[in-house]
Amino acid sequence: MRICGAVLISGGKRPPVKEGFILYHSNLQIQIFGDHGSLADVLGAITPLDRFEHSFSSFAALSQEAVAAGDILILPEDASAEMLWQAESWRKAGSVTVLCCTSARLAELQEAELAAADLIWPLPLTPALAQFEFSALQKTLKDRKDAWLTRRWLDTAIDSIPELVWFKDIRGAHLKVNDSFCSAVSKTKEQIQGRGHYYIWDIPEDEYQRGEYICLESEAETMRRRKTCLFDEKVKTKQGMRQFQTYKSPIFDEDGKTILGTVGVAHDVTELRNMNNELEIVFNSIPLGILICDSDWTISSVRGRIGEYFSIDGKDLLRKNYQDWKRQNLTEEHPGIRPGYQEAMLEIGGDRRVLEFLEEPITDIFQNVTGYLCLYGDVTMERKYEEEMFRSANRDFLTGFYNRRYFYEFLTRNRSSQPLALLYMDIDDFKQVNDRFGHQYGDKALAMAAEEIRTAFPGCVTARMGGDEFVTAVVGQISREELASKADSLLRGITGRTWMAECNLPMSISIGISCTANPGVSVDELVRQADIAMYISKRSGKCRYCFYAPDMDTREHIQG
Repeated sequence: MRICGAVLISGGKRPPVKEGFILYHSNLQIQIFGDHGSLADVLGAITPLDRFEHSFSSFAALSQEAVAAGDILILPEDASAEMLWQAESWRKAGSVTVLCCTSARLAELQEAELAAADLIWPLPLTPALAQFEFSALQKTLKDRKDAWLTRRWLDTAIDSIPELVWFKDIRGAHLKVNDSFCSAVSKTKEQIQGRGHYYIWDIPEDEYQRGEYICLESEAETMRRRKTCLFDEKVKTKQGMRQFQTYKSPIFDEDGKTILGTVGVAHDVTELRNMNNELEIVFNSIPLGILICDSDWTISSVRGRIGEYFSIDGKDLLRKNYQDWKRQNLTEEHPGIRPGYQEAMLEIGGDRRVLEFLEEPITDIFQNVTGYLCLYGDVTMERKYEEEMFRSANRDFLTGFYNRRYFYEFLTRNRSSQPLALLYMDIDDFKQVNDRFGHQYGDKALAMAAEEIRTAFPGCVTARMGGDEFVTAVVGQISREELASKADSLLRGITGRTWMAECNLPMSISIGISCTANPGVSVDELVRQADIAMYISKRSGKCRYCFYAPDMDTREHIQG
Protein backbone atom coordinates (compact mmCIF):
# COMPACT_ATOMS: atom_id res chain seq x y z
CA MET A 1 0.00 0.00 0.00
CA ARG A 2 1.54 3.28 -1.16
CA ILE A 3 0.98 6.47 0.86
CA CYS A 4 2.39 9.76 -0.46
CA GLY A 5 5.14 8.04 -2.36
CA ALA A 6 5.96 5.75 0.53
CA VAL A 7 5.26 2.09 1.02
CA LEU A 8 4.14 1.06 4.49
CA ILE A 9 5.78 -2.34 4.82
CA SER A 10 5.02 -3.74 8.27
CA GLY A 11 5.18 -3.15 12.01
CA GLY A 12 7.00 -5.17 14.62
CA LYS A 13 5.00 -7.12 17.15
CA ARG A 14 4.20 -5.20 20.28
CA PRO A 15 5.37 -7.24 23.28
CA PRO A 16 3.10 -7.63 26.27
CA VAL A 17 3.79 -4.96 28.87
CA LYS A 18 4.42 -6.16 32.39
CA GLU A 19 1.73 -4.92 34.76
CA GLY A 20 3.03 -2.23 37.10
CA PHE A 21 6.01 -1.37 34.86
CA ILE A 22 4.44 1.12 32.43
CA LEU A 23 7.00 3.91 32.78
CA TYR A 24 7.36 4.95 29.15
CA HIS A 25 6.46 3.58 25.74
CA SER A 26 8.32 4.30 22.50
CA ASN A 27 7.11 3.72 18.96
CA LEU A 28 10.19 3.76 16.72
CA GLN A 29 9.43 5.07 13.24
CA ILE A 30 11.98 3.39 10.94
CA GLN A 31 12.35 5.05 7.54
CA ILE A 32 14.08 2.98 4.80
CA PHE A 33 15.28 4.97 1.79
CA GLY A 34 16.27 3.40 -1.56
CA ASP A 35 16.08 -0.18 -2.68
CA HIS A 36 16.94 -2.54 0.20
CA GLY A 37 14.93 -5.48 -0.97
CA SER A 38 13.28 -7.38 1.86
CA LEU A 39 15.10 -5.48 4.66
CA ALA A 40 11.84 -4.21 6.15
CA ASP A 41 10.49 -7.76 6.33
CA VAL A 42 13.68 -9.04 7.96
CA LEU A 43 13.74 -6.25 10.56
CA GLY A 44 9.99 -6.41 11.15
CA ALA A 45 10.30 -10.02 12.23
CA ILE A 46 12.45 -8.98 15.20
CA THR A 47 10.52 -8.75 18.49
CA PRO A 48 10.77 -5.24 19.94
CA LEU A 49 12.32 -4.82 23.34
CA ASP A 50 10.23 -4.12 26.44
CA ARG A 51 8.28 -0.83 26.19
CA PHE A 52 9.14 -0.47 22.45
CA GLU A 53 7.33 -1.12 19.19
CA HIS A 54 8.34 -0.58 15.55
CA SER A 55 6.77 0.91 12.46
CA PHE A 56 8.53 0.61 9.03
CA SER A 57 8.11 2.81 5.98
CA SER A 58 9.95 2.52 2.65
CA PHE A 59 10.71 5.51 0.41
CA ALA A 60 12.22 5.61 -3.06
CA ALA A 61 13.77 9.03 -2.50
CA LEU A 62 14.76 11.33 0.33
CA SER A 63 12.21 13.94 1.44
CA GLN A 64 12.22 16.41 4.30
CA GLU A 65 8.86 15.17 5.59
CA ALA A 66 9.96 11.53 5.67
CA VAL A 67 13.35 12.34 7.25
CA ALA A 68 11.83 14.60 9.93
CA ALA A 69 9.34 11.88 10.93
CA GLY A 70 11.88 9.11 11.36
CA ASP A 71 13.59 7.83 14.48
CA ILE A 72 15.88 5.55 12.50
CA LEU A 73 16.93 6.59 8.99
CA ILE A 74 18.40 3.77 6.81
CA LEU A 75 20.17 5.19 3.77
CA PRO A 76 21.28 3.22 0.66
CA GLU A 77 24.86 2.66 -0.48
CA ASP A 78 24.52 5.10 -3.36
CA ALA A 79 23.60 7.97 -1.02
CA SER A 80 25.63 10.94 -2.14
CA ALA A 81 27.44 13.35 0.12
CA GLU A 82 24.69 15.91 -0.55
CA MET A 83 22.07 13.32 0.43
CA LEU A 84 23.90 12.60 3.69
CA TRP A 85 24.21 16.28 4.57
CA GLN A 86 20.59 16.89 3.62
CA ALA A 87 19.45 14.10 5.93
CA GLU A 88 21.68 15.59 8.66
CA SER A 89 19.95 18.96 8.37
CA TRP A 90 16.36 17.59 8.17
CA ARG A 91 16.40 14.89 10.83
CA LYS A 92 14.94 15.47 14.26
CA ALA A 93 16.96 15.54 17.46
CA GLY A 94 17.75 12.12 18.81
CA SER A 95 17.24 10.24 15.55
CA VAL A 96 19.84 7.76 14.27
CA THR A 97 21.20 7.75 10.71
CA VAL A 98 22.36 4.36 9.36
CA LEU A 99 24.38 4.17 6.12
CA CYS A 100 24.45 0.79 4.36
CA CYS A 101 27.54 0.40 2.18
CA THR A 102 30.20 -2.01 0.99
CA SER A 103 33.77 -1.84 2.17
CA ALA A 104 34.77 -0.34 -1.20
CA ARG A 105 32.24 2.42 -0.88
CA LEU A 106 33.28 2.98 2.73
CA ALA A 107 36.84 3.54 1.60
CA GLU A 108 35.68 6.30 -0.74
CA LEU A 109 33.76 8.28 1.90
CA GLN A 110 35.26 11.50 3.16
CA GLU A 111 35.50 12.37 6.82
CA ALA A 112 32.65 14.92 6.53
CA GLU A 113 30.42 12.28 4.96
CA LEU A 114 31.21 9.77 7.66
CA ALA A 115 30.42 12.40 10.29
CA ALA A 116 26.88 12.70 8.89
CA ALA A 117 26.15 9.02 9.69
CA ASP A 118 25.78 7.50 13.14
CA LEU A 119 26.17 3.86 12.15
CA ILE A 120 27.58 1.91 9.17
CA TRP A 121 25.91 -1.40 8.26
CA PRO A 122 28.14 -3.45 5.95
CA LEU A 123 26.84 -4.81 2.68
CA PRO A 124 25.95 -7.44 1.66
CA LEU A 125 23.48 -7.36 4.58
CA THR A 126 22.43 -10.94 5.20
CA PRO A 127 19.28 -11.55 7.25
CA ALA A 128 21.38 -12.76 10.18
CA LEU A 129 23.66 -9.71 10.00
CA ALA A 130 20.68 -7.36 9.62
CA GLN A 131 19.04 -8.86 12.69
CA PHE A 132 22.29 -8.59 14.62
CA GLU A 133 22.84 -4.94 13.72
CA PHE A 134 19.23 -3.97 14.34
CA SER A 135 19.11 -5.79 17.68
CA ALA A 136 22.26 -3.96 18.76
CA LEU A 137 20.70 -0.65 17.69
CA GLN A 138 17.52 -1.48 19.61
CA LYS A 139 19.61 -2.14 22.73
CA THR A 140 21.44 1.17 22.31
CA LEU A 141 18.20 3.10 21.94
CA LYS A 142 16.66 1.32 24.92
CA ASP A 143 19.72 2.05 27.04
CA ARG A 144 19.48 5.68 25.97
CA LYS A 145 15.78 5.79 26.88
CA ASP A 146 16.39 4.06 30.22
CA ALA A 147 19.19 6.52 30.95
CA TRP A 148 16.85 9.40 30.09
CA LEU A 149 14.23 7.95 32.45
CA THR A 150 16.78 7.58 35.23
CA ARG A 151 17.89 11.19 34.76
CA ARG A 152 14.25 12.28 34.82
CA TRP A 153 13.69 10.36 38.06
CA LEU A 154 16.76 11.94 39.59
CA ASP A 155 15.94 15.47 38.42
CA THR A 156 12.32 15.24 39.54
CA ALA A 157 13.31 13.81 42.90
CA ILE A 158 16.01 16.35 43.77
CA ASP A 159 14.03 19.32 42.40
CA SER A 160 11.01 18.44 44.55
CA ILE A 161 12.79 18.65 47.92
CA PRO A 162 13.63 21.86 49.82
CA GLU A 163 17.15 20.75 50.72
CA LEU A 164 20.13 21.81 48.61
CA VAL A 165 21.47 18.92 46.49
CA TRP A 166 24.64 18.90 44.41
CA PHE A 167 26.99 16.50 42.66
CA LYS A 168 30.70 17.27 42.33
CA ASP A 169 33.53 15.63 40.53
CA ILE A 170 36.66 14.66 42.38
CA ARG A 171 38.15 18.14 41.78
CA GLY A 172 35.18 19.89 43.39
CA ALA A 173 33.48 21.20 40.22
CA HIS A 174 29.68 21.13 40.37
CA LEU A 175 28.18 18.73 37.82
CA LYS A 176 24.49 18.80 38.81
CA VAL A 177 22.42 20.79 41.32
CA ASN A 178 18.73 21.00 42.14
CA ASP A 179 16.33 23.93 41.99
CA SER A 180 16.72 24.70 45.71
CA PHE A 181 20.46 25.07 45.22
CA CYS A 182 19.88 27.47 42.31
CA SER A 183 17.44 29.49 44.41
CA ALA A 184 19.92 29.70 47.29
CA VAL A 185 22.74 31.05 45.09
CA SER A 186 20.55 33.03 42.64
CA LYS A 187 22.05 31.30 39.59
CA THR A 188 20.82 28.96 36.88
CA LYS A 189 21.91 25.38 36.51
CA GLU A 190 23.79 26.32 33.36
CA GLN A 191 25.73 29.01 35.23
CA ILE A 192 26.58 26.60 38.03
CA GLN A 193 27.62 23.58 36.01
CA GLY A 194 31.37 23.04 36.03
CA ARG A 195 32.03 25.92 38.45
CA GLY A 196 33.58 25.95 41.90
CA HIS A 197 32.43 27.09 45.28
CA TYR A 198 33.65 30.69 45.34
CA TYR A 199 32.05 31.59 42.01
CA ILE A 200 28.75 29.93 42.86
CA TRP A 201 28.46 31.56 46.29
CA ASP A 202 29.88 34.90 45.11
CA ILE A 203 32.81 34.86 47.50
CA PRO A 204 35.82 37.04 46.55
CA GLU A 205 38.66 34.87 45.35
CA ASP A 206 41.00 36.02 48.12
CA GLU A 207 38.46 34.95 50.73
CA TYR A 208 37.99 31.71 48.84
CA GLN A 209 41.72 31.06 49.04
CA ARG A 210 41.58 31.55 52.81
CA GLY A 211 38.32 29.75 53.56
CA GLU A 212 37.45 27.25 50.83
CA TYR A 213 39.33 24.53 52.67
CA ILE A 214 36.36 24.19 55.01
CA CYS A 215 34.15 22.59 52.34
CA LEU A 216 37.04 20.84 50.63
CA GLU A 217 38.14 19.39 53.92
CA SER A 218 34.75 17.81 54.57
CA GLU A 219 34.64 16.35 51.07
CA ALA A 220 38.16 15.01 51.46
CA GLU A 221 37.06 13.46 54.77
CA THR A 222 34.05 11.86 53.04
CA MET A 223 36.25 10.35 50.32
CA ARG A 224 38.81 9.22 52.87
CA ARG A 225 36.19 7.48 55.02
CA ARG A 226 34.44 6.14 51.89
CA LYS A 227 30.97 6.45 53.45
CA THR A 228 28.24 9.00 54.13
CA CYS A 229 29.30 11.62 56.67
CA LEU A 230 27.40 14.38 58.47
CA PHE A 231 28.89 17.86 58.82
CA ASP A 232 27.93 21.25 60.23
CA GLU A 233 29.14 23.82 57.74
CA LYS A 234 29.03 27.61 57.65
CA VAL A 235 28.83 29.22 54.22
CA LYS A 236 29.17 32.90 53.38
CA THR A 237 26.47 34.06 50.98
CA LYS A 238 25.11 37.36 49.71
CA GLN A 239 22.58 37.15 52.50
CA GLY A 240 25.30 36.69 55.11
CA MET A 241 26.53 33.60 56.90
CA ARG A 242 24.33 30.53 56.69
CA GLN A 243 24.54 27.36 58.75
CA PHE A 244 23.99 24.04 56.97
CA GLN A 245 23.68 20.51 58.23
CA THR A 246 25.19 18.55 55.37
CA TYR A 247 25.25 14.88 54.41
CA LYS A 248 28.04 14.02 51.98
CA SER A 249 28.55 10.67 50.27
CA PRO A 250 31.22 9.36 47.90
CA ILE A 251 30.20 8.30 44.37
CA PHE A 252 31.89 5.08 43.23
CA ASP A 253 32.72 3.91 39.70
CA GLU A 254 31.45 0.59 38.32
CA ASP A 255 34.27 -1.25 40.03
CA GLY A 256 32.88 -0.20 43.41
CA LYS A 257 36.32 1.07 44.44
CA THR A 258 37.28 4.12 42.41
CA ILE A 259 35.72 7.34 43.70
CA LEU A 260 34.45 9.63 40.96
CA GLY A 261 33.19 12.48 43.13
CA THR A 262 30.72 13.30 45.88
CA VAL A 263 27.04 14.07 46.36
CA GLY A 264 25.88 16.49 49.02
CA VAL A 265 22.50 17.16 50.64
CA ALA A 266 22.34 20.27 52.84
CA HIS A 267 19.57 21.43 55.13
CA ASP A 268 19.67 25.12 55.99
CA VAL A 269 19.39 25.22 59.79
CA THR A 270 20.33 28.88 60.19
CA GLU A 271 16.89 29.94 61.38
CA LEU A 272 16.59 26.88 63.58
CA ARG A 273 19.96 27.57 65.19
CA ASN A 274 19.01 31.23 65.61
CA MET A 275 15.80 30.08 67.27
CA ASN A 276 17.75 27.75 69.54
CA ASN A 277 20.06 30.61 70.49
CA GLU A 278 17.07 32.82 71.22
CA LEU A 279 15.46 30.08 73.31
CA GLU A 280 18.72 29.60 75.17
CA ILE A 281 18.80 33.32 75.96
CA VAL A 282 15.20 33.14 77.15
CA PHE A 283 15.85 30.03 79.25
CA ASN A 284 18.87 31.65 80.88
CA SER A 285 17.18 34.98 81.53
CA ILE A 286 13.80 33.99 82.97
CA PRO A 287 13.69 33.42 86.76
CA LEU A 288 12.66 29.78 86.43
CA GLY A 289 14.19 26.35 86.61
CA ILE A 290 13.31 24.13 83.65
CA LEU A 291 13.43 20.36 83.37
CA ILE A 292 12.51 18.52 80.17
CA CYS A 293 11.68 14.82 80.48
CA ASP A 294 10.94 12.13 77.94
CA SER A 295 7.72 10.10 77.97
CA ASP A 296 8.84 7.87 80.87
CA TRP A 297 9.88 10.89 83.01
CA THR A 298 13.60 10.48 82.40
CA ILE A 299 15.25 13.91 82.63
CA SER A 300 16.79 14.81 79.28
CA SER A 301 17.49 18.54 79.62
CA VAL A 302 18.16 20.93 82.51
CA ARG A 303 17.87 24.69 81.98
CA GLY A 304 17.55 27.91 83.92
CA ARG A 305 17.85 28.05 87.70
CA ILE A 306 17.45 24.42 88.70
CA GLY A 307 21.10 24.25 89.78
CA GLU A 308 20.69 27.42 91.84
CA TYR A 309 17.51 26.22 93.56
CA PHE A 310 18.83 22.78 94.47
CA SER A 311 22.54 23.65 94.86
CA ILE A 312 23.60 21.03 92.32
CA ASP A 313 25.19 20.81 88.91
CA GLY A 314 22.32 20.45 86.44
CA LYS A 315 24.30 17.82 84.50
CA ASP A 316 23.99 15.49 87.52
CA LEU A 317 20.23 15.29 86.93
CA LEU A 318 20.47 14.02 83.37
CA ARG A 319 19.10 10.49 82.83
CA LYS A 320 17.56 10.43 86.34
CA ASN A 321 13.89 9.66 86.87
CA TYR A 322 12.12 12.93 87.59
CA GLN A 323 9.42 11.51 89.87
CA ASP A 324 11.99 9.69 92.05
CA TRP A 325 14.16 12.81 92.24
CA LYS A 326 11.18 14.98 93.20
CA ARG A 327 10.11 12.66 96.03
CA GLN A 328 13.63 12.71 97.44
CA ASN A 329 14.03 16.48 97.37
CA LEU A 330 10.62 18.12 97.91
CA THR A 331 8.40 17.94 101.01
CA GLU A 332 4.93 19.16 102.02
CA GLU A 333 3.62 19.05 98.47
CA HIS A 334 0.21 20.69 98.05
CA PRO A 335 -1.87 22.49 95.38
CA GLY A 336 -0.62 25.96 94.53
CA ILE A 337 -2.52 29.21 94.34
CA ARG A 338 -2.65 29.27 90.55
CA PRO A 339 -4.67 26.60 88.69
CA GLY A 340 -2.53 23.67 87.58
CA TYR A 341 0.42 24.63 89.80
CA GLN A 342 1.68 22.84 92.87
CA GLU A 343 3.86 24.00 95.73
CA ALA A 344 6.35 22.20 97.92
CA MET A 345 8.97 22.95 100.52
CA LEU A 346 12.67 22.64 99.81
CA GLU A 347 15.22 22.47 102.63
CA ILE A 348 18.91 22.93 101.88
CA GLY A 349 21.37 23.59 104.69
CA GLY A 350 18.62 24.73 107.06
CA ASP A 351 17.26 27.18 104.50
CA ARG A 352 13.57 26.63 103.74
CA ARG A 353 12.22 27.66 100.36
CA VAL A 354 8.79 27.47 98.81
CA LEU A 355 8.87 26.29 95.20
CA GLU A 356 5.97 26.61 92.82
CA PHE A 357 6.06 24.12 89.96
CA LEU A 358 4.07 23.12 86.89
CA GLU A 359 4.25 19.80 85.05
CA GLU A 360 2.88 19.98 81.51
CA PRO A 361 2.82 17.15 78.93
CA ILE A 362 4.56 17.69 75.58
CA THR A 363 2.51 16.24 72.71
CA ASP A 364 3.14 15.64 69.03
CA ILE A 365 0.75 16.59 66.23
CA PHE A 366 -1.26 13.42 66.94
CA GLN A 367 -1.66 14.42 70.61
CA ASN A 368 0.59 11.57 71.76
CA VAL A 369 2.58 12.44 74.88
CA THR A 370 6.27 12.52 73.95
CA GLY A 371 7.60 14.12 77.11
CA TYR A 372 7.02 16.57 79.94
CA LEU A 373 7.99 20.18 80.62
CA CYS A 374 8.51 20.96 84.32
CA LEU A 375 8.81 24.61 85.38
CA TYR A 376 10.05 25.62 88.84
CA GLY A 377 9.90 29.05 90.43
CA ASP A 378 11.07 30.20 93.88
CA VAL A 379 8.06 31.92 95.51
CA THR A 380 9.47 32.07 99.04
CA MET A 381 9.51 35.86 99.18
CA GLU A 382 6.07 36.08 97.56
CA ARG A 383 4.57 33.75 100.18
CA LYS A 384 6.24 35.65 103.01
CA TYR A 385 4.90 38.88 101.61
CA GLU A 386 1.44 37.34 101.28
CA GLU A 387 1.61 36.19 104.90
CA GLU A 388 2.55 39.70 105.97
CA MET A 389 -0.30 41.14 103.94
CA PHE A 390 -2.68 38.60 105.45
CA ARG A 391 -1.46 39.39 108.93
CA SER A 392 -1.79 43.11 108.33
CA ALA A 393 -5.29 42.74 106.95
CA ASN A 394 -6.61 40.25 109.50
CA ARG A 395 -4.62 40.69 112.72
CA ASP A 396 -4.18 43.36 115.31
CA PHE A 397 -0.68 44.81 115.09
CA LEU A 398 -0.22 45.28 118.86
CA THR A 399 -1.45 41.93 120.20
CA GLY A 400 -1.19 39.69 117.13
CA PHE A 401 -4.82 38.57 117.64
CA TYR A 402 -7.31 38.49 114.78
CA ASN A 403 -9.39 41.59 114.18
CA ARG A 404 -13.19 41.63 114.51
CA ARG A 405 -13.87 41.08 110.78
CA TYR A 406 -11.64 38.04 110.39
CA PHE A 407 -12.89 36.59 113.69
CA TYR A 408 -16.43 36.48 112.34
CA GLU A 409 -15.24 35.08 108.98
CA PHE A 410 -13.22 32.37 110.69
CA LEU A 411 -16.05 31.18 112.92
CA THR A 412 -18.58 31.26 110.09
CA ARG A 413 -16.24 29.16 107.92
CA ASN A 414 -15.00 26.68 110.57
CA ARG A 415 -17.75 26.30 113.18
CA SER A 416 -19.82 23.73 111.29
CA SER A 417 -22.21 21.96 113.71
CA GLN A 418 -19.82 21.80 116.66
CA PRO A 419 -20.57 23.31 120.08
CA LEU A 420 -19.20 26.82 120.55
CA ALA A 421 -18.23 28.84 123.63
CA LEU A 422 -17.21 32.52 123.69
CA LEU A 423 -15.36 34.38 126.43
CA TYR A 424 -15.78 38.15 126.16
CA MET A 425 -13.06 40.01 128.15
CA ASP A 426 -12.57 43.63 129.13
CA ILE A 427 -9.63 45.07 131.11
CA ASP A 428 -10.90 46.82 134.23
CA ASP A 429 -10.35 50.59 134.59
CA PHE A 430 -8.38 50.64 131.36
CA LYS A 431 -9.62 54.07 130.27
CA GLN A 432 -8.71 55.81 133.50
CA VAL A 433 -5.21 54.38 133.61
CA ASN A 434 -4.72 54.98 129.87
CA ASP A 435 -5.81 58.60 130.24
CA ARG A 436 -3.71 59.12 133.37
CA PHE A 437 -0.45 57.47 132.41
CA GLY A 438 -0.60 57.60 128.59
CA HIS A 439 -1.00 55.21 125.69
CA GLN A 440 2.48 53.80 126.13
CA TYR A 441 1.42 52.09 129.36
CA GLY A 442 -1.98 51.25 127.93
CA ASP A 443 -0.34 49.40 125.02
CA LYS A 444 1.90 47.61 127.53
CA ALA A 445 -1.17 46.45 129.45
CA LEU A 446 -2.86 45.19 126.25
CA ALA A 447 0.24 43.20 125.30
CA MET A 448 0.47 41.67 128.80
CA ALA A 449 -3.23 40.73 128.72
CA ALA A 450 -2.80 39.12 125.30
CA GLU A 451 0.11 37.06 126.61
CA GLU A 452 -2.01 35.72 129.49
CA ILE A 453 -4.96 34.94 127.21
CA ARG A 454 -2.71 32.85 124.94
CA THR A 455 -1.43 30.97 127.96
CA ALA A 456 -4.92 30.24 129.28
CA PHE A 457 -6.41 29.31 125.91
CA PRO A 458 -3.69 27.71 123.76
CA GLY A 459 -4.79 26.83 120.23
CA CYS A 460 -8.01 28.82 120.46
CA VAL A 461 -9.03 31.70 118.23
CA THR A 462 -8.90 35.11 119.90
CA ALA A 463 -9.74 38.53 118.49
CA ARG A 464 -9.26 42.06 119.73
CA MET A 465 -12.71 43.54 119.28
CA GLY A 466 -11.54 47.09 119.83
CA GLY A 467 -9.94 49.15 122.62
CA ASP A 468 -9.43 46.89 125.65
CA GLU A 469 -11.98 44.22 124.67
CA PHE A 470 -11.09 40.67 123.58
CA VAL A 471 -13.11 37.60 122.68
CA THR A 472 -11.89 34.00 122.62
CA ALA A 473 -13.73 31.20 120.81
CA VAL A 474 -13.54 27.61 122.04
CA VAL A 475 -14.79 25.34 119.25
CA GLY A 476 -15.81 21.81 120.19
CA GLN A 477 -17.13 19.98 123.20
CA ILE A 478 -16.10 21.57 126.52
CA SER A 479 -17.86 21.55 129.91
CA ARG A 480 -18.81 24.58 132.00
CA GLU A 481 -16.37 23.35 134.64
CA GLU A 482 -13.49 23.38 132.14
CA LEU A 483 -14.46 26.87 130.97
CA ALA A 484 -14.64 28.06 134.54
CA SER A 485 -11.22 26.55 135.28
CA LYS A 486 -9.67 28.31 132.29
CA ALA A 487 -11.33 31.61 133.21
CA ASP A 488 -9.95 31.29 136.79
CA SER A 489 -6.49 30.60 135.39
CA LEU A 490 -6.72 33.74 133.23
CA LEU A 491 -7.90 35.89 136.15
CA ARG A 492 -4.97 34.71 138.27
CA GLY A 493 -2.54 35.40 135.50
CA ILE A 494 -3.88 38.93 134.91
CA THR A 495 -4.04 39.91 138.61
CA GLY A 496 -0.45 38.79 138.96
CA ARG A 497 0.50 41.69 136.71
CA THR A 498 0.71 45.38 137.50
CA TRP A 499 0.08 48.38 135.32
CA MET A 500 3.18 50.13 136.56
CA ALA A 501 5.78 48.57 138.78
CA GLU A 502 6.73 51.90 140.36
CA CYS A 503 3.20 52.59 141.61
CA ASN A 504 2.20 48.98 142.23
CA LEU A 505 -1.15 49.44 140.48
CA PRO A 506 -2.71 45.98 139.97
CA MET A 507 -4.38 44.82 136.72
CA SER A 508 -7.65 42.94 136.50
CA ILE A 509 -10.11 41.77 133.87
CA SER A 510 -13.80 40.99 133.71
CA ILE A 511 -15.07 37.98 131.70
CA GLY A 512 -18.45 37.05 130.29
CA ILE A 513 -19.05 33.53 128.97
CA SER A 514 -21.71 32.27 126.55
CA CYS A 515 -21.93 28.77 125.14
CA THR A 516 -24.27 26.64 123.05
CA ALA A 517 -24.47 23.26 121.36
CA ASN A 518 -27.12 24.56 118.96
CA PRO A 519 -25.56 25.39 115.57
CA GLY A 520 -28.58 27.56 114.83
CA VAL A 521 -27.44 30.18 117.35
CA SER A 522 -25.48 32.81 115.39
CA VAL A 523 -22.07 34.14 116.28
CA ASP A 524 -23.56 37.61 116.67
CA GLU A 525 -26.01 36.28 119.25
CA LEU A 526 -23.30 34.48 121.22
CA VAL A 527 -21.15 37.65 121.19
CA ARG A 528 -24.13 39.66 122.50
CA GLN A 529 -24.75 37.13 125.26
CA ALA A 530 -21.09 37.03 126.30
CA ASP A 531 -20.97 40.83 126.26
CA ILE A 532 -23.98 41.01 128.62
CA ALA A 533 -22.39 38.45 130.93
CA MET A 534 -19.15 40.51 130.95
CA TYR A 535 -21.02 43.65 132.04
CA ILE A 536 -22.68 41.66 134.82
CA SER A 537 -19.17 40.67 135.96
CA LYS A 538 -18.09 44.34 136.06
CA ARG A 539 -21.20 45.40 138.00
CA SER A 540 -20.62 42.54 140.36
CA GLY A 541 -17.24 43.90 141.44
CA LYS A 542 -14.90 43.30 138.48
CA CYS A 543 -12.02 40.80 138.30
CA ARG A 544 -14.38 37.88 137.90
CA TYR A 545 -16.23 35.81 135.29
CA CYS A 546 -19.92 35.23 134.73
CA PHE A 547 -21.85 32.73 132.57
CA TYR A 548 -24.70 34.10 130.52
CA ALA A 549 -28.23 33.21 131.61
CA PRO A 550 -31.46 34.11 129.77
CA ASP A 551 -32.78 36.21 132.64
CA MET A 552 -29.85 38.60 132.15
CA ASP A 553 -31.73 39.98 129.15
CA THR A 554 -34.30 41.74 131.39
CA ARG A 555 -33.68 45.44 131.64
CA GLU A 556 -34.16 45.47 135.39
CA HIS A 557 -31.48 42.84 135.95
CA ILE A 558 -29.00 44.55 133.66
CA GLN A 559 -29.50 47.91 135.30
CA GLY A 560 -29.52 46.42 138.79
